[in-house]
Amino acid sequence: MNYLKEHIVGLKVASAKKFNESLMVIFASGQSLNVINPYSISDQNLTELVGTTVESVDDDPSQFSIVFSSGTMLKIGIGAEDYVNGPEAFVFTTPGGPIMVQRLGDV
Repeated sequence: MNYLKEHIVGLKVASAKKFNESLMVIFASGQSLNVINPYSISDQNLTELVGTTVESVDDDPSQFSIVFSSGTMLKIGIGAEDYVNGPEAFVFTTPGGPIMVQRLGDV
């Protein structure tokens, strides 16, 4: 999880879209975050995320939280009961870099 914390804080959101039950956040510098597990977002208008930056990241055994500069918070369930769509909670990709996958038991 330290890799994600080190590489996502400070990134600027270029777009955010829902795809069925998942969420895709694309950052201006090319990274992407694909949220597969159940999630909640404090501001349901995803277009409001565009232009904001990731301020902080926090994780505990049941959820992973991302706070944006607008104050919007994205919470991703990472408890055992949240893995209903497959073995991954989310995937963070960096062009030309590593792919970070949060799986059940990785906390």
